Amino acid sequence: MFQTFIYKSGTRRRVGHGQAYNGHSGIGISAWYCAGICRSCHQAPDPEYGKKLAADLCSNCHLVGTGDQQQANADIPSFREIANKEGQSAGSIMAHIVVPKHPMPSIPLTQGELADLAAYILTLRESR
Repeated sequence: MFQTFIYKSGTRRRVGHGQAYNGHSGIGISAWYCAGICRSCHQAPDPEYGKKLAADLCSNCHLVGTGDQQQANADIPSFREIANKEGQSAGSIMAHIVVPKHPMPSIPLTQGELADLAAYILTLRESR
């Protein structure tokens, strides 16, 4: 089983179960992963990076509001609809990504990337 990670630099890395990343030990991977999770504790979410993640990972099914998207699945809510759902919060958006409902696939994201994506979605909220 492989997981693909996308970094802010735009690079993608595939790491298989039990494989080391770029020749580093498993301990190095653990430290790297923990740094990604803890990043959200120290930095504010980055909605611009969330927008890039949305365009790269979510636009096959959702209208993500990036402006350059031509189509999406009609039965799946747009990011604007998700943002404007009554009582919507960053936490609830992140929870739906971490524990997706069918037909949404499971997408491996760090805590920081989840926060960035949720922050972007919430920028699409209409003022009430």
